[in-house]
Amino acid sequence: MGSIMLEDYYKILGLKKDASFEDIKRKYLKLARKYHPDVNPKEDKSGETFKQINRAYVLLSNPNRRKMYDAIRDVEEDPFKYQKRESPISRRTWSVDVEQEKGETSRVINFSKVEKSRKHPGIDPFSNLKKVVDLSEEKSDSIEGAPNFREGEDLRYDLEITFMEAFHGSKKEFKFRDPKTGEIKSLIINLGKGVYDNYKLRLEGRGMPGKKGGKSGDLYVVVHVKEHPKFRRIKNDIYIEKEISYSKAILGGLIKVKGIKERLTLNVPPMTQDSSLLKIEGKGFNKMDKKGRGNLFIEIKIKVPERITKD
Repeated sequence: MGSIMLEDYYKILGLKKDASFEDIKRKYLKLARKYHPDVNPKEDKSGETFKQINRAYVLLSNPNRRKMYDAIRDVEEDPFKYQKRESPISRRTWSVDVEQEKGETSRVINFSKVEKSRKHPGIDPFSNLKKVVDLSEEKSDSIEGAPNFREGEDLRYDLEITFMEAFHGSKKEFKFRDPKTGEIKSLIINLGKGVYDNYKLRLEGRGMPGKKGGKSGDLYVVVHVKEHPKFRRIKNDIYIEKEISYSKAILGGLIKVKGIKERLTLNVPPMTQDSSLLKIEGKGFNKMDKKGRGNLFIEIKIKVPERITKD
């Protein structure tokens, strides 16, 4: 616990004590635009000035808090102002407990009572001012009358790629109109192997510009993978159909299959039924952001002969 002086919120906003609400609001808007980190990061890299301005507005724009703050300021400047002539308050140091949030977005001030003389009990000017303000949960955009620092809207771009581009990965270039300048710009993005349909790629700050110093929105590139005429993908597995003869299904034997990347040979067991699935591990789709591949499933389709002879 230490003895500190209250922040002079009127001085921070450059106002006189009798300033009206409109004066407070007007001054805050001017200073907030100047010192907001997103608007002018070079003005105040730490952002502390903007935080002070914000704290001052939150308190002074609330009539009840402002009244209590003014009362405390009066006592701080003249501790005898609230005394009764017949029972003066002892001139003692009064202190406050200050807790700073990790993000340093606000300050919580809990006022302790001024010590009173045993001989002269007097008046305790802090009896109703134990907790003047708690700003730790408040934000500037939720305050009535505060400037609306709105973030810009997000934008979406639909990008179509082929099945094989999704398997191998690809570098894609597309043109778009910059929402901030209106200029046509090109953007190159790298899609890693194994990207899946409806995958969303977020490009921070590429969306619509914010209002009154708010940060820009994001651009979401939504990837659409075209279907392949032969291969069907389910997660990281690939499914294909393979037609075999009736005799091969009955007797079994080796068959060749063209996979997504290589030609493969597998053994068909005797008495294989139509629509049976044969699996080859590790020959499916490339896994996104991981090593290895999924599995390849071969769905057997038995070609029934048009005529079956006794032989």
